[in-house]
Amino acid sequence: KLTEALRIETDVFHKKLTRLIVGEPENNEGQGYAQGVQLLVRHDLTRRLFGWVSYAYVDSKKRRRGADEFIRTQWDQPHQLSVVSSVKLTPDWIVGSTFRFTSGSPYTPLFNDEKRDPDLDEDTEAEALPTELNSGRLIAFQRLDLRVDRSVRLRYAELSFFLDLFNVYNRKNESFRIPVFEDPGRYFPLSTSGMLIYGGVTARF
Repeated sequence: KLTEALRIETDVFHKKLTRLIVGEPENNEGQGYAQGVQLLVRHDLTRRLFGWVSYAYVDSKKRRRGADEFIRTQWDQPHQLSVVSSVKLTPDWIVGSTFRFTSGSPYTPLFNDEKRDPDLDEDTEAEALPTELNSGRLIAFQRLDLRVDRSVRLRYAELSFFLDLFNVYNRKNESFRIPVFEDPGRYFPLSTSGMLIYGGVTARF
């Protein structure tokens, strides 16, 4: 505890994973682990300010029973950063923000082995060969959200108006990659939606 409102928390964790689905053909004999460390700096609620900054480094791997080498799990995202803040500008106005950054999720790149018939100029054989499982990684995820709250006190009720802006700077975060089989070096990224505006009102009697 640094001050009455400011404190630091640290967590270290290790989790053993069993009965994971692995292999070809698939079975549930996989083993693995998830481990890491998290550091959190927290500003407790005062008259005007509340928030925290959290950073975690996480390592998540798996392997077939008896195998020597571990590979990434689909949840392996080493760097995870969160910044949350809320400021009470006046007794009736509150502005908050949330920023998140994480390493991109693992995926399995495909290598295209294509053969063409020189006379017909068309594909006679095309096969997509996967590389090492989860050896690739999507681009890092990041998103900034804002929220504005306005309270109105009536005689017999209190109204709370809110406006949320999700993904303020309209970032296209990758969620998946579709390979272009005609060109092993290209792919079509599937992205999350852009900026979203959402509002509403709640009443308390």
